[in-house]
Amino acid sequence: MLLVEVRKLFLFLAFASLILSYQTIKAESAGILPEVKYFVDPSRQLTIEQVGGQETLFLSWGKDIPTGLQGNPGNIWVRISANLQKEDLIYELKSNLLFDFQGYIKKTDGSFEKTGIAKSAFGKQAAYAIPERESTELFLLIDQEYGFNLLKNLFYKKNEHERLKGSIPGEGTINSHRYLVETSVEYIGGMDELARIKAELERELKELESLIAETAEKEAAWTSYLAEMNNFVDTTQPYSRADWEQKGNPIASADAGYQKLRFVKNLPYSVATTPKVDVTGVLELPYRVSKRTQRRKNGKLSSGWKKIYIKVDAVGGTGMTYRWFVDGNEIFPSDRYGATDKEVVEYFPAKYRKNHATRVFTCKISDSQTQGEITSGPIKVQVD
Repeated sequence: MLLVEVRKLFLFLAFASLILSYQTIKAESAGILPEVKYFVDPSRQLTIEQVGGQETLFLSWGKDIPTGLQGNPGNIWVRISANLQKEDLIYELKSNLLFDFQGYIKKTDGSFEKTGIAKSAFGKQAAYAIPERESTELFLLIDQEYGFNLLKNLFYKKNEHERLKGSIPGEGTINSHRYLVETSVEYIGGMDELARIKAELERELKELESLIAETAEKEAAWTSYLAEMNNFVDTTQPYSRADWEQKGNPIASADAGYQKLRFVKNLPYSVATTPKVDVTGVLELPYRVSKRTQRRKNGKLSSGWKKIYIKVDAVGGTGMTYRWFVDGNEIFPSDRYGATDKEVVEYFPAKYRKNHATRVFTCKISDSQTQGEITSGPIKVQVD
């Protein structure tokens, strides 16, 4: 990936800056320098007031990196002793990545004063100017949140530091800005490689532009669909965005959405295998006697009428449900009724007339898109 190539270039430049800064070791100040100690705060939460008065917390630190500072142990507190020179010094921390640190001066009255921000050294390392002033100690807080490795800590006289800062030439076969640029180009494969990176960036940019245009077109189509579905509010509700996309982004129409919950036929009606079909309102059951002398109440239900099917025609959105009622009471599967949660209900009437009671059937329907239920008209099932 392109980002990997860019990361390689960044790492090389960081490494090159370390090479250039190494030459500054020769410029360390002679004479007695302030004593440097360190303390690691793994919690990264302690303040200057909490650590400034705890001298026993701090361990000595020479030029080389102590074992306790290797890796990423936490925030590092640096304590520079009271032996502050009459001449201003530059204190520099060398690392494998750039970073900033915050300084605190401990004044003679024991209070702490925040000092100026860190500044960049000529070697691209973090450097701090120790001011020439009356003070007892200097503390520096180094936040390791972003992860870096300290390499050395050095002191320079200010005039030496300024001279070395400007000593890196722009041109030259080594240790120059020209050298860094040319070596970087060679490291990532030359100008042909740069051309490849440019072409890759242009390709990715075109893909991004195409994606943006496609997204804008889809958003416009969705907005148009919602607006035009208002023409079908009596019968149809718009799809959800997910369902609309799953169905291929259809244009608005009476069929391009969830059907509005409603009865196509408000009245239930009989269907096969009931002998008389499409009967609405009142369905009469034929009970017959075998002899004229036989009492009518003992009449037996005619053949073929032992199971009656009553149906409702309804449409709606997803998750449609049906509930059947007889005389206002919800019914459930039993010896008189089959399944009662579908558009058709089965009814098993009594075998003899004397045992049959008139029943009025209605149906309530609902779906996932509509609040509440709607109720059908009735169909009465009685003897003839």
